[in-house]
Amino acid sequence: MRLYSAEPVAAADGFHKTMMFTSDRAIAERIAQKVASRLVFLDVPASRLAEVLPARNQPDTIYAVPVALGALSRESERIDGAAILPFQRRVEAALEPISRWENSIEIAKGEASLRTVETMTTAREDIVGTLTRISDLLPEGVEKAAFEIERRRLLELSQGIIASQAKLEALPVKMEGDRYVEPKPTETGNVLITYEKNGDEIHYSRHDAATGATPTLAFVDQGKQLDVKDWKNSDTVLAALQVASTKWETITVNGNDAYKETAARLAAEHGFKITNPEMQDRIQQLRAEAESKKSILAGGAPEPDKTEARTATAPPATPAERSLQLASIREQVDLEAERETPRTGAAAKADETGKAESDAATPERAPQEAAAAREAARTVDSDKSTPMQPNPAQSEEMQQLRHAQQRVLTQEQRDRQELAIQNREAFREQQSRKTETESEGQSE
Repeated sequence: MRLYSAEPVAAADGFHKTMMFTSDRAIAERIAQKVASRLVFLDVPASRLAEVLPARNQPDTIYAVPVALGALSRESERIDGAAILPFQRRVEAALEPISRWENSIEIAKGEASLRTVETMTTAREDIVGTLTRISDLLPEGVEKAAFEIERRRLLELSQGIIASQAKLEALPVKMEGDRYVEPKPTETGNVLITYEKNGDEIHYSRHDAATGATPTLAFVDQGKQLDVKDWKNSDTVLAALQVASTKWETITVNGNDAYKETAARLAAEHGFKITNPEMQDRIQQLRAEAESKKSILAGGAPEPDKTEARTATAPPATPAERSLQLASIREQVDLEAERETPRTGAAAKADETGKAESDAATPERAPQEAAAAREAARTVDSDKSTPMQPNPAQSEEMQQLRHAQQRVLTQEQRDRQELAIQNREAFREQQSRKTETESEGQSE
């Protein structure tokens, strides 16, 4: 039986009677990385398996080993398949955007997705860093050579997809109506959006929010259509939709997927009537999500869903199961914090300065959401049973994880209260029987 542990470099011998080991190497590796320990392994012979005792909270993966047996452990130097598994999961997560880009370009033109050359380039840089770190850890040999071939293929593929995205973004981005309407200056309500007449056209510009300097040409009203130049900025798209809605009752938007996604979100929030058939499902979905968020904020608690209903009718979890649930939630919180932090940079590069939607199709995150995610991760990392505090800046994923943790902790508290009541009743019953027995003895 092979077990693993994260052993401090300067461990104090004889301080504990037992040492804690795990059968899951990935867990030991994560702990070793976090506390700057070394990874050790212990091969327990069959003749001494009886000395290994399962832990009470996680008996399937955590074991207590006597110090005398634990002293036989050795530092792990060889990287085998088990060591590569956590990195493989990270690679799969990192490479997932590549397949999504490729599929969306080839077969899902109308699928909502915020993809820009900037965000895709940032994602590729993350992939390059991850693959390089994995390559550095792999031992020289056939496996590493095969990995290098696959790495070059994937990076070449991602670069080709980014080039395809650049071509898509070079296509005209427009808003059109059903007829020609003479261009007239229109106030948008945004002081950073200004306009000027240029021949038969009205040119709208967006000024820098911090300095107000050097305006960017935002969009041009040409009568039959609005030519949207600054489509990566949501304030520009909102202003263009406001101008278009004063010209036409219904609007058709033409352009790349990222632009259409922004237009769909703004249409769901502000009620603009966009007629594109391929965007209707997405608009309805975003509108439903917006209404759901309003209900949650108004009620102060999440609406019950099918998952909660199943939880309510399911058999009570054991302490060990709850411990695993909390450990799983902690892992998900850490992973989400790791994901949201680089997304902040992607959003900044794409000029997505507004609050990001918590949806797989819109992966960027505002800085406040990333900071809230990191704060939640620090809380559960210190103790997985410490409740995450509500934070309005938390993304929808983090809120769901917080509610999931709260459900587990609430159930744990109820179980403890019920157990305390049962213990009190059992004690009273025992005392009552003892009193009755003593009374009978005296009467005899």
